[in-house]
Amino acid sequence: MARILMVDDDADFIEIQQMALEGAGHDVTPAYNPSEAMEAIEEATFDLIILDLMMEKSDDGFRLAHEIRSQLGKSVPIMMLTGVRREHDLGFDLDSPAGRKWIEADVFLEKPIPPERLIEEVRRQLQD
Repeated sequence: MARILMVDDDADFIEIQQMALEGAGHDVTPAYNPSEAMEAIEEATFDLIILDLMMEKSDDGFRLAHEIRSQLGKSVPIMMLTGVRREHDLGFDLDSPAGRKWIEADVFLEKPIPPERLIEEVRRQLQD
């Protein structure tokens, strides 16, 4: 069982994904904004962090990922979930050297994401 921090300003999205991840045996702590996420990180240790890209501000996920990396280093995988690429035709490429240089996420997944796909990727990230 992994301890997962899920950060998203969409409470319904968190609820659905939390039920699926807990059904797969994980312990999920929800946070609805970057401040709540950082408070949770100060209070507990997590095996994986799942972030939304766009919350109150359009780059909250990027900023939060940088803040997490500055505190925790690369010890905890970060998964970023976003619908921004589909909605705005923006490309984030973690396979390019430029992308890896500024994007502090280990993987990007597109929203909406079926719970089974999220569980599969969580398992993959926890194995690495």
